[in-house]
Amino acid sequence: MRRIDLFVKSFKIFGSEKDKKSWFRILYKLLNLIFVKKELPTYYFGKYIYKKEVQNYKDYLSKKETSRITQRGVFNKFDYYSILTNKISFALYFDKNNIPVPHIHSYNFKTHFFYDGQTALLTSAEILIDFYLNVFSGYLKHPLFKEIMEKIKDV
Repeated sequence: MRRIDLFVKSFKIFGSEKDKKSWFRILYKLLNLIFVKKELPTYYFGKYIYKKEVQNYKDYLSKKETSRITQRGVFNKFDYYSILTNKISFALYFDKNNIPVPHIHSYNFKTHFFYDGQTALLTSAEILIDFYLNVFSGYLKHPLFKEIMEKIKDV
């Protein structure tokens, strides 16, 4: 997908979003980013920075900053590249080195799903649903998952 197509898609999502900042605040923050980062913040809509709860909009990396980091020679080494591009390797590496990162509750390799020391080979939709019910059972009372869990149970 071309970059302009992604921008258009992000802007359409933005247009239908109910929880966005006022137009004045969005324009102010866009102009502020242009001044501070010295480039057009094309990532603003794709990263959902326009949402009301996002206060740290200057902390997001611009395209120029991202390129400066990723194109340094140190990231061309396979060892670093494989750690930084694989979520499981990343989590294991940082965990072993006592660097705090968010805990991975569950992960998968194709049809093999892992959770809490258990492995499930997913061969049907029913096994997938049972697996997710098991994973999310501890979160059932949390408002974020309650409605989803109720819908899954009805399937």
